[in-house]
Amino acid sequence: MHIPGPYHSGGRFLRSLAADHGVGNTTTYGNQRFHSLSNPELWEDRHFTDLEDRFCPGCTLRDLGCGTGKASILSTIVRHPLNMFLHRWYACKDRDHMMKKNHASEDALHKKETVCQHTDYVCQPGDYTCQHDNINLQAFVGYNGSWVMTRADLELAKSRLRNFDVIVIVEHLSHTLQLTTTRLGWTTGPLLDRLNSTLHESEQSEDQDRFQRGEITPEQWQQVIERNSLDIELYDYMRELSFGMLQEDRLPVPSEDERIVTPQWKNNVLATTRRSVQEARIE
Repeated sequence: MHIPGPYHSGGRFLRSLAADHGVGNTTTYGNQRFHSLSNPELWEDRHFTDLEDRFCPGCTLRDLGCGTGKASILSTIVRHPLNMFLHRWYACKDRDHMMKKNHASEDALHKKETVCQHTDYVCQPGDYTCQHDNINLQAFVGYNGSWVMTRADLELAKSRLRNFDVIVIVEHLSHTLQLTTTRLGWTTGPLLDRLNSTLHESEQSEDQDRFQRGEITPEQWQQVIERNSLDIELYDYMRELSFGMLQEDRLPVPSEDERIVTPQWKNNVLATTRRSVQEARIE
């Protein structure tokens, strides 16, 4: 299940990895394609469907194969909502600067445009609310008519995610991608090692270096955190579920130091998500 845009959460990366590992047929769907799962071809053996959509009203886990007798493996990939916000906001800011100064190469401008996706509204640090807040949570509960997510939505998302077989975490790609070898039967090797490299880590490092230079004020950053507090809690819950899968499969788990993946993580977020972490570990 691919978190829908405008953020880059790695869904198509996972689909391309499936194709490179000889899964067979792969199908990519855009938004609003949940009901296309009624197509029997999508349930053939070794078929990978990249579902880029939110849960639709009335849709349940049965639509994804749970409890239906269909042989399905549910997987998803998630990126920290604050990292997604930073990466897109900086890209849009750079794009606007390039357009204004008219001094960038076409390749550089295209790269920023691809990340920015400026045709979708760009959330600003000082916004009171934004339709793309809690974007991961939106994917697992659907659109409720107001874009405002609640703790009831969070609990629904958690209950659905406990039925997933593979959860890949972008910030811990080198660890959590190994679940594809134990749970999907994919093989390790030069290709997996290459895709398992430092692209996202370098992007994250660059974004956090810019963050330290104060392009976003502490007050604005706190606003972003508060607006996406449920998504941060959901991410942490998904991460612990993923790490639990690693432990079950006797694979290495990231150390505590490796789990600090966003600016001001310890001061502003960790204490608010401790309960979800413990829930995931218990369950």
